[in-house]
Amino acid sequence: MKNIKVNGLKNLRSLGGYQTDDGKQIKPRMIFRSECLDKLDKEAEKYLFNELNIRTVIDLRTDAEEKEAKNVIIPGVEYKHIPIFNESMYGISREKEFDLMEVIKNSVPMAELYKRVVTTDEYLKNVETVLKIIMEKVKEGGVLYHCSAGKDRTGLISLFILTMLNVPTETINKDYLYTNTVFGWKLYLVAPVMAIKLKSIRLGKVSKEMVLADQKYLDTAKEAILEKYDSILDFIKQKLNITQEEIDEFKANVLE
Repeated sequence: MKNIKVNGLKNLRSLGGYQTDDGKQIKPRMIFRSECLDKLDKEAEKYLFNELNIRTVIDLRTDAEEKEAKNVIIPGVEYKHIPIFNESMYGISREKEFDLMEVIKNSVPMAELYKRVVTTDEYLKNVETVLKIIMEKVKEGGVLYHCSAGKDRTGLISLFILTMLNVPTETINKDYLYTNTVFGWKLYLVAPVMAIKLKSIRLGKVSKEMVLADQKYLDTAKEAILEKYDSILDFIKQKLNITQEEIDEFKANVLE
């Protein structure tokens, strides 16, 4: 796996080429994940549309996040804004503007955030909607889904997509952790810089937790699911209401 270099995006990658347990692989130019698309230039717009064949973009951010950093609109691309969770997850009211400092000060631990997403019916209904849109829209062209940094909400959606496609757990984990490779050494500057800015060592550590892809976050979500279901796939079928027939059709569309 590797990052796709596009002006305005640091964490864009394709799921294309990932091998499945039954010897197939995901087709190229079908499914993409990234951070928000607010910094694209004209060259990047053309590349996403013409070279990557992206025809649908799904924004997983909250209303406040979306308002703070509007996506660049690419002509010919359909946009869908489906927040996985709302501002209350960050400990702020819906009436307030998005404020990163407030988010840091009021945020729940990241592992707890992952757990809440997979155990809260309201959020899971949104996850179900996102997955079904992806499964339908790949018939028309490439689908890109994203949150703010392309890590947490995007990572959970990737977990479910790759599970349905029978991609090995090792690959799923590597895909999730690859965000750390993308940002590299800059991750280690977050804690000291934010500690100085916020005048708090604790909040500096919280800031780093928020930008780091940590395996324990994803594992916490999986563990919460497996407390009630035999497997992640069983959870997808039973809780997210996706049938085996729909999964088989999805595989037929995106695997080769």
